[in-house]
Amino acid sequence: MDVIDWGVLDFESSSGRQQRLVRARLDGRAPDRLILVEHPPVVAIGRSGAESDLLLSEMLLREKGVEVRRAARGGKTTYHGPGQLVVYPIVELRPRDLHRYVQLLLESLAALLREYRLEPVRRDGEPGIWVQGKKIASIGVAVKRWVTSYGIALNVNNDLAPFAWIVPCGNPREKVTSMAEELGRMVDFSRVKERLVALLLPAIGSEKGTTRHPSWLQLRAPESGPIEAMEEMLQAEEMASVDDNGPLNLCG
Repeated sequence: MDVIDWGVLDFESSSGRQQRLVRARLDGRAPDRLILVEHPPVVAIGRSGAESDLLLSEMLLREKGVEVRRAARGGKTTYHGPGQLVVYPIVELRPRDLHRYVQLLLESLAALLREYRLEPVRRDGEPGIWVQGKKIASIGVAVKRWVTSYGIALNVNNDLAPFAWIVPCGNPREKVTSMAEELGRMVDFSRVKERLVALLLPAIGSEKGTTRHPSWLQLRAPESGPIEAMEEMLQAEEMASVDDNGPLNLCG
């Protein structure tokens, strides 16, 4: 599995890259990949979300420097911004169990938070992770012919104020927090990336009966040659639409 850090990349470009990489995975021209990224401020509306989830108009949000974009994933509306760690696994599910895959993602997030002496809580029927009654991580996935895209978002050091400008995940009473907020200090973002990757790879790798613990030095930056060459080759291809392989309503 390739681990690739895109650094800071806007949501629309990220979505386009994901779909090209999904196409490559479907065609057997690429391995499974784990994408790490931070997005500039953006409100992402999932397939079960709506403009009514916006508590400010799109014009006001733009004036505040926040884009509004539609997301081809399950779930409703959420906010992404700098200091939030977003992870997009592009993997072929084996076994073909979407719910099990989601549980593996959530378990990895929970394990990471416990390393920081936080107490993660999961709620039946509400995908995500809560700490002290406030949501700290969300999940929203898309699957096409059992290849995944989109994934998880963990609030690390990000500004939480923009969550008050939307109805997060369709719940007007939802309170949102971050690792920095709960710990009372800024968190080493690189260390969080390192630990979450270390937890996710064996969890996702177990889908294929393998376990991988690569060193952090194996993380590839966005400018690495092979991935950029692949993306240039696929640039002209029509992006595939995303079809669900199972009934899943997640908040991204």
